[in-house]
Amino acid sequence: MASHSTKYTLAPSEEDRVYMEFKTEKNKIKYFAIQYSSKTPKGWRTVMRYDCAHGYLHKHIFGYSRKKEKRTEAIEGAYNSLFTEIRKEFLGNMRKIKENYMFQ
Repeated sequence: MASHSTKYTLAPSEEDRVYMEFKTEKNKIKYFAIQYSSKTPKGWRTVMRYDCAHGYLHKHIFGYSRKKEKRTEAIEGAYNSLFTEIRKEFLGNMRKIKENYMFQ
């Protein structure tokens, strides 16, 4: 069966964007990526990203200083429910996520 791909961007404010992409097959998410980007004094920067690249879901946490390396954490669970949870996390906690990013 063919998979269906969907991509869209939400802009909850002039300084925040959430990019979402997912691929479904038989009504189940087989791949997804959700990325939160924010406008900073240095321009647009990726703050946090979840994706299923490399065959498993993992979370990238970036720091404002380019000297800081990103941290990656593996996550297990059903992609359909994880996609929904992560989307809610980004949209409900943007200020806190951005504050943590700015001070890393």
